[in-house]
Amino acid sequence: MARRPSVGPARVQRPALEGFCNREIWCKEHGSGRAPAARVPRSAPERRHGKGSPLLPIARPSHEARTPYRADIDGLRAVSILLVVGYHAQPWLVPGGFIGVDIFFVISGFLITRIILTQAGAGTFSALQFYARRVRRIFPALIVVLAVTYLIGWFVLLPDGFALLGRATAAGVAFVSNLFQLGQTGYFAPDAADNPLLHLWSLGIEEQFYIFWPPLLLLMFGSKHRRFWMAAIAVASFGVSLMIFFGYKEWSFYSPISRAWELLAGGLVANRLVDAPHGAPRRLPQADNVLAAIGIAAIVGAAVALDKDSLFPGAYALLPVFGAVLIIIAPNSALNRMLLSSRPMVWIGLISYPLYLWHWPLLSYLAIVRNGVPNFVEIWAAVGAAVLRSWLSFRFVEIPLRQSPNAVPRLSFALLTVGVVGIATAVGAGSAFVFPRKFAISRCSRRRVTPASATSASWRRRAPDLMQVASSRATSRSCSCGAIQRRPPFIPD
Repeated sequence: MARRPSVGPARVQRPALEGFCNREIWCKEHGSGRAPAARVPRSAPERRHGKGSPLLPIARPSHEARTPYRADIDGLRAVSILLVVGYHAQPWLVPGGFIGVDIFFVISGFLITRIILTQAGAGTFSALQFYARRVRRIFPALIVVLAVTYLIGWFVLLPDGFALLGRATAAGVAFVSNLFQLGQTGYFAPDAADNPLLHLWSLGIEEQFYIFWPPLLLLMFGSKHRRFWMAAIAVASFGVSLMIFFGYKEWSFYSPISRAWELLAGGLVANRLVDAPHGAPRRLPQADNVLAAIGIAAIVGAAVALDKDSLFPGAYALLPVFGAVLIIIAPNSALNRMLLSSRPMVWIGLISYPLYLWHWPLLSYLAIVRNGVPNFVEIWAAVGAAVLRSWLSFRFVEIPLRQSPNAVPRLSFALLTVGVVGIATAVGAGSAFVFPRKFAISRCSRRRVTPASATSASWRRRAPDLMQVASSRATSRSCSCGAIQRRPPFIPD
């Protein structure tokens, strides 16, 4: 008697899935409490971190799948933010640490171009969703930092400085800080420390790139010569940046035209990966190791060899940009797998954006309060406070708002409100009717203690002996100007 085949429950075919989000969708559709494992090749970083690691595998993008997460990109973000913070905290430590911003530009150009090309190729690109994601990503931490910077400035700055803070706040909200800085103190000038929002110039360039690059890239999407046109625009932008050698230093530094080639360098890498039918040609691990080694050498060399007196960006910017490009195209190198994909580097990379926003206002106000000469402990205490605030902002502000369904209109309204406050401050900061207390303190400090220029870091650095005299006078005699029976709080003992 032939055995009848046993009839068991129908087995659900489990498709090859990719990423945690797809696993959750599979569970909801099939009612299973356990999602199937993703059937994607495991890369070296995933194998090394083991099961349950928050780091997803490093994979090359394709038209069919979502743009994959690369842990080494966050590690590269960590390198860039460490360079910038190190330069702002102790310029002698990394005299060329300002190149970290150029690395940020390459990363942004790579990620944004990859997202647009991948989604456009799959027919799923939506301009509304694209800019909504930018709002969720950029606005939360920016609003908090602008608000806190404004509140600290109310107690620390005199009316002239407070009016400048109002103008800088309004420019930051409009994402034109780079253009606003063209008429202000240069980035490397001694007075730069007096502007708590000076660092928003780079955010302005990135946002201007986000506005103009997506429609331009979509126009070129169907062209067979897309790579050529992208390269041509990048070369033209680089040519404009060379005007720094003809005396246009500030314009070359702050202009989006002269900086666009750095973002397009990352965009060209993304275009190369997306265009290839099966990703970029595979290379031996040794080849990736060589590329990554050259890339990190270029970055470190620029950070050590350049300083504030270098004609930067110009041709010198090729070093960090070229280095970042080589690291991005070598995901299987030991540097990418072991260092950049490590958990500490990824964690720093995840908070790199709020850390960039937080660190400079704290260091700037510390320099103002301490007469331009804060000590070593105070500087690194401020950096530690910036790291803590960055993590708190990322964990309790950015992440919840990214998941909120109505976050975009609320964030837009909040940022617009901050901008209106900045404009009102710029208009009325010097008026006794609008800010009577600050105006009275300012008049008192100018009459009885020292000239108003004493509140600038440049004056303090040029005349430390006069500051000692002013400080001794302030200690021996309190201010009695009008109803303010106190000495000015801006000159410490």
